[in-house]
Amino acid sequence: MQMSPRFTLARLSSLAVAALFVAAPAASLRAQTALPAATPESGHTSLNLDLQAALRAPLDLAPAASSSSASDAAAADRLNLEADPGDGNLQPPPRRRRYGRPNYNDRWHNADGSNRLGFLAGGGFNVPVGDATANYLSTSWRFEVGGGINFSQKLSVMAQFDYDHFGIPGSILRNQQTLYNNLGFVDGNNNRVDFTGLGGNAHIWSFTLNPTFNVHQGEKLGAYVVAGGGFYHKVSNFTLPQVAQGFSYYYGSYQYVVNQNVDSYTSNAPGVTGGVGLTYRLSRFSNQRLFAEARYVHTFNQYRAGDQNYTGAGTPYNLYPPNSNESSYIPITFGIRF
Repeated sequence: MQMSPRFTLARLSSLAVAALFVAAPAASLRAQTALPAATPESGHTSLNLDLQAALRAPLDLAPAASSSSASDAAAADRLNLEADPGDGNLQPPPRRRRYGRPNYNDRWHNADGSNRLGFLAGGGFNVPVGDATANYLSTSWRFEVGGGINFSQKLSVMAQFDYDHFGIPGSILRNQQTLYNNLGFVDGNNNRVDFTGLGGNAHIWSFTLNPTFNVHQGEKLGAYVVAGGGFYHKVSNFTLPQVAQGFSYYYGSYQYVVNQNVDSYTSNAPGVTGGVGLTYRLSRFSNQRLFAEARYVHTFNQYRAGDQNYTGAGTPYNLYPPNSNESSYIPITFGIRF
């Protein structure tokens, strides 16, 4: 069978178009993955482009080195990306600051964070020591309050009021009772006074100035030493039980027994004190501390024939000279400081 030339030409044209559509995508795909290297005769530069490898590679944001560009050098200096200048500051600005201890140093705080004003309060007991004191006074209670200035966490100065109460031993009271009975005192009705049941007590109150130095302060526990001195006022009282008359709205008149002062002596003297203490901080963020303290106190009293009795009048002789003895005792105190 013989085909016509027109049919053959049309058929060939159709096959050529179909081949072009099939070959074009394949050629485009090969061009994206790897372009053929250009020959020297072509005069073109070779391109080897791999898009997937380029996407997987990390980004390099460092500025390209350029010795001819002053603006690039200035930018690098502002960003502080050059080599270590020798002081260890490799961070971008602002450069790393080196901080010391917090500096408060305002009206109410020192530079180390401690309160400028200090206070203390406590109570406990006292122990008389030495023959001149232990033979005439016995252990009893005490309390103290004070306030002052903290110059730092280490050093403070406290103005302090202390009240130390003492008992009088029974042997001293019996001797004093015999003395009074032998002197033959009479009351307002000219009746002889019987001193049976004589009682007594003594106390020393003082105003002192006490520098305090903290030798150790940990997160919780601390220790300090204290020393000072000031004015000491010593009083000895002798009492007798007396029947007193009372009245109640519900019960009417009634009687009760009270200890009434019958003789009293005072003596003033300077004194010194010193001791040690332990502290326990209630919180690492606070200045409040519990404390336990032991001191030694000595007063420089001297005997005077005209020491005052409870009437405030000078007497030609002192019926209780031990009140004018020098006093030595150890106060033990528990309290709070801040």
